[in-house]
Amino acid sequence: MKVKVSIANLSIFLFSLASLIISMKVFYNQAIFVDEHDLGMGAIFGGDLWLYLIWIRFLLLAAVCAISFFNILKRAKRDQT
Repeated sequence: MKVKVSIANLSIFLFSLASLIISMKVFYNQAIFVDEHDLGMGAIFGGDLWLYLIWIRFLLLAAVCAISFFNILKRAKRDQT
């Protein structure tokens, strides 16, 4: 019962997960800066539009992670049968 996962699917998942983790860490550090200096997140990113785009980036990265993870699981299940 050997599970075969393609390198492309695995690399897409790992790179998207790494990008999501890095983005979340940078966002967390910026939130600490905002809290310490009594600013708003809009001031850091240049306005509310850019702040909303940051949140959209988080959602898109999370969606790519989830889709690629489910694709790996689906392929592993298909290879087992």
